Parts: sequence; structure tokens; C-alpha cells
Amino acid sequence: MKIQIILDSGSNDRTDDVVITPLRISFKDKTYIDDDSLDTNELLKTMATTKEAGRSSCPNIQDWLDRMTGENIVMLPLTSGLSGSYNAALQAKELYLEKYPDRNVLVLDAKTVGPENRVIVDIIEKLAEEDVPFNELEGRINEEMTHTDLVFVLKSLRNLALNGRLPMVAARLAGMLKIMVIGTVDEEGKFALLNKTRGMKKALADIIDQMKAKGYQGGTVYIDHCDNEAESIILKDKILASFPNAKITIRKTRGICTFYGERGGILVGFHN
Repeated sequence: MKIQIILDSGSNDRTDDVVITPLRISFKDKTYIDDDSLDTNELLKTMATTKEAGRSSCPNIQDWLDRMTGENIVMLPLTSGLSGSYNAALQAKELYLEKYPDRNVLVLDAKTVGPENRVIVDIIEKLAEEDVPFNELEGRINEEMTHTDLVFVLKSLRNLALNGRLPMVAARLAGMLKIMVIGTVDEEGKFALLNKTRGMKKALADIIDQMKAKGYQGGTVYIDHCDNEAESIILKDKILASFPNAKITIRKTRGICTFYGERGGILVGFHN
């Protein structure tokens, strides 16, 4: 069965087998559209020099509609716990089916971000190859998603401080002490703290510990990084040392994960 898969840019995906709906990142004098033309290095420079909080905005209903062309469509927006992208996709689905009542549209709230979305895309594509009937897809995907997860590490907390999530003094102190934040997404799709550690060497080791604690046994892994390929490669090698048959792909973050993950951040999505 042929399925059109539509993600938003919170997925970090750049492959030809999916369609991307961009989010936007705005500062006082400039707005970035998170599409293929976005230079994340320029975005990072803007973030480093601004003293005011930037803000992100989700795709609107028309943004989703403009990309819906298939007879069988699966839409996988950014977690509803952090963005209105999911609600916009739901409304786009209703309008699309009013115009094309004989077509099929499934909107999934995977309650995750970044690389875990790609793990779920792989699941959807495998089910499509198996010709699973469309009306059975949601149940099968949800069953598989009980075996997928996300862990991330943040090197910088400056943007969180600028957006009022924690005091700027605390963010600066964390930077001076090289404190890394290890996190995940909870059942509501919101960011949740797992651990704090000093130094990236310990942080990478902790990521693998967290993966194992979540049941990882050597499945598919996607590592998304914000201007941190070197430590992503180190992490890949460490995972392979324990799980030599693991399939691991390293990717760069798109704009929205660059905005929230900041320079040096790493996100790891995996199937157990």
C-alpha cells in the first residue's frame, strides 16, 4: 500500500520518502522558516547574540493542507505536549476529508520530537510494505511505539532561561560548571528531566545507561545533533561497542531542534 507520510520540521527529517511542513522561529527583527533553505549556523549566531527570547510557531492548517496529496496519508506532527502542530494537522485532516471523502488520513500524536519520529516512520513504511489495511495501521503503529523512545542531552540552558523556563543565573552557572542535562519526553509528550551530570564524557555514558534502562537491546538508532558531529560519532561508537549489530544513523538537527537543543545538543531516538 502506498502511503504519503507528512511530518513537521520538528522531526529533523530530510529524506525524500517524507514531506515536511515547516515550523517558524522568530526574533524581534527576523523570522526563520524551518525548511531546506534554513542555515542553522546563522540561526545559532542569532541565538548567541540576541538578549531577547525568540519564539517558535507551529504550521497552520493551510500549511498542512498544501502538502496533502495522497489517497492514504499518515501525518506525524511534533508532540501535542509542546506544540499546536498536532491540532492544526487534525483540522487539516477534517477539511481534506470533506473534499476527498473516499481517501484515508491518520494523524498520530506520537508525543515525541526529532529522531524518534524517524524511528516511527520506519515502522510505518514497514507496515505499508506488508500491505497492512489502513484501518489497522493506527493500532499496529501504537503497538510498535511502545518499543520506541527518546533520550537527549543539552549542553546549554541559555535559551531555556531566555524563555523563562529557569533563571539566567542558573543557566550561566550550569555553563561554567559544564553541567549537562539528560532528558526525555514523558507520557504527555513534555520534556522530562532524567539526570544531570558534569562533562560530556559522563553525559554520553549516561545516555547509553538511560537507553538500556528503557529496554534498548540493539535496535535502530537515530542520533540528531546540533553542530556536534564529533561527539555524536563518539556516542555511536560507544553504542556499537555494546551492541555491534545496531543500525545507527547520524543526522543534523533542523531549525526547531536547533533552537531548543542549542549548540552541542544531541537527541537519540531508538527502537528497542
